[in-house]
Amino acid sequence: MTSPRRLPIILLAILSAGALVLSACGSSDDTQASTEAAAASKPVIVATTSILGDITSNVVGDLATVEVIMPANTDPHDFEPSARQAALLRDADLIVANGLLLEEGLISIIESAENDGTPVVEVGELIDPLTFDEEFEAQVKAAAMTQGTKDDGHSDDDHDHDHDHGDEDGDDHGDEDDHGDEDGHSDKDGHSDDDDGHDHDHGHGEFDPHFWMDPARVAEAAVVISAAVADNTDVDTAALLEQTEAYEAELLALDAELEALFADIPADRRLMVTNHDAFGYLAVRYGFDVVGTVIPSGSDMAEPSAASLASLATLIDELGVTAIFTENISSPNLANTLAAETGSDITVAALFSDSLGEPGSGGETYIAMMRTNGQRISDALN
Repeated sequence: MTSPRRLPIILLAILSAGALVLSACGSSDDTQASTEAAAASKPVIVATTSILGDITSNVVGDLATVEVIMPANTDPHDFEPSARQAALLRDADLIVANGLLLEEGLISIIESAENDGTPVVEVGELIDPLTFDEEFEAQVKAAAMTQGTKDDGHSDDDHDHDHDHGDEDGDDHGDEDDHGDEDGHSDKDGHSDDDDGHDHDHGHGEFDPHFWMDPARVAEAAVVISAAVADNTDVDTAALLEQTEAYEAELLALDAELEALFADIPADRRLMVTNHDAFGYLAVRYGFDVVGTVIPSGSDMAEPSAASLASLATLIDELGVTAIFTENISSPNLANTLAAETGSDITVAALFSDSLGEPGSGGETYIAMMRTNGQRISDALN
């Protein structure tokens, strides 16, 4: 039995313990409230694609909240936003978009938000985008180098590529020195735009929106995004600049890493067939020739005809193409069918193209996806 004299002591201990619990709860509530208040005070930057979201997050770090509209493994060409995603765009402090007609389903919403005063930066048009004609001309040069290494008697005239890039205006594109190209492109090696029947009907218009396949251009894009954040939000600009420079250095190191990796691929094996026209910047930057695409348009939802697949299979056999590259955003079925159609031992390899992959996929960040792509290209073509 408890002594009456001990009861006040026990009660005092209970009350003290209760006070400590309440104090701890109050402290936890205060910390959570403080964290939520700090998050609410940060500017909200909304990126359209998962790739732009990752680039933007690396630039701003903890200085802003970055929301991404399109989840991993999403095709931006055919994406349609939900009501919640449309509201995110309208309420953003800054919208980071690709532009160049990539996000077709978001164009009207972004334009409406911009008309209502939301700042928008369309990165693609600000980093010296390539036209499809420039890509074709650069790849013709790569093909000429490739054919110069062959010993089988084929000449360039034996397998002209039909890229159907529209009217040629005779302009020399002399501004691509920094992106793996040369001054004064011209179609002089016998490659014709009409001979092999492989039609590239680009759904994007004149400019190729897939600039992120060139890490050097992504380094430029990081600077563009950083400037837009500095101009349109009140973040710490010194910290922003420091983070941007650090990420820019990582991207340029990635570019050098890929260049060294691809240097081991023989010139006569630098031929690529891809699912759709998403790898032109990579081809120009690192000296590949995209000789054909399975889906002859800017969107991966188009269906090629049996005749176009048969024509492409014939071209693959004639040129000695060793690999067909599919994408994480689309089914590999057509590529597998094409590989079987050739009757040759063709490698079908999956690359990350218009979207990041899920965590653990090897494509969860931009740098990870390009490293994975580089290794898969090297493995398939060596």
